[in-house]
Amino acid sequence: MVREPMYVKMARLRAETEPEVTLIEETDGRNFRLYSEKHHGACVTAGSEEAALARIDGEINSLWSWAKGKPYTYKYKHRIIESFTADYPLDGTESHIIFSIERGPFHAIAYRVMKDMAVRSALCLGQMIESLPDADAPLYGLPDGLTTAADVRRAAFFGTGELFNKLGIGYENKGDLYANRMFAVSSAETEGFMRNAEHICDGEVWTLRKVLRRIIWRDRILAKALYRAAETEWGKGVCADPFAFFKIRRAREGRRSE
Repeated sequence: MVREPMYVKMARLRAETEPEVTLIEETDGRNFRLYSEKHHGACVTAGSEEAALARIDGEINSLWSWAKGKPYTYKYKHRIIESFTADYPLDGTESHIIFSIERGPFHAIAYRVMKDMAVRSALCLGQMIESLPDADAPLYGLPDGLTTAADVRRAAFFGTGELFNKLGIGYENKGDLYANRMFAVSSAETEGFMRNAEHICDGEVWTLRKVLRRIIWRDRILAKALYRAAETEWGKGVCADPFAFFKIRRAREGRRSE
């Protein structure tokens, strides 16, 4: 029996229902990071588990607004199914965990969804960067020591090859941000990584499903930080919003004003 993907299931739900989401928790003792198990890339970090739980609905809705092209404002029931303790700070894009679901069979429907999200994510991040007046202007609040939109582009570009090479593919980056992502995914398909076999790199377990989730997750961290930094530098409406960050925020504000 084929398990119904979350994206198919969510499409059938009415707005007033409260679907359950399964979550993975990661903590360094100071901060708490929550990932949605099946909303690939949805993740929040906060100073407490309670604060993270309070924010995860908005993050899932933001992801869903991007995936479906219209604002979503669901409320969810939460269930934490896995917990990890990190020996590194949860203040950037570093994470070494692998979800249990990422070690099992990678069904074709789930792969197509994650592949589409990873490729679209590269396209959207590129659109954000191209919309800015100056990609080399200093910006504040970017993660991992990045200082400009051009740095964000380079981080996403070279990060693609870095992550796919965790699978032992030997991929070399090429083309622009979007083309590079397409080439990388195609390389994984050609080399037979659809079996989702486990690979050990630098003491960490990697599978194709984990690589795709990490790419989508990292793109969202970079995009959110870039969007906020661009608003601070140039004002609202200058940076393109293909990830629907502003769209979901506007929907929330509309509900509060009712």
